[in-house]
Amino acid sequence: MMTFNYSKQVENFIDSQGKTNATRLRNAIVELPKGDVKKLQIKSKTPLLRLRVGGYRIIFTTAGETYNIIFAGNRGDVYKFLAKL
Repeated sequence: MMTFNYSKQVENFIDSQGKTNATRLRNAIVELPKGDVKKLQIKSKTPLLRLRVGGYRIIFTTAGETYNIIFAGNRGDVYKFLAKL
């Protein structure tokens, strides 16, 4: 059984997006590993993965059946966040 752990930032971002987009983002996360997923070329202890949902990006890690959703935002904001890592 898959488990999803959301950071507080992700919960707040999704809740702020309005009903249509929030539903779209939640559905995309629940459907993992399906979707436009790519491994990011960033050096970190745990490999970071990116899910693209239209103009939004969701950054997450995975460990078996557990998905840790770290950061979500508009495309530009997410890549600015990643530049700081």
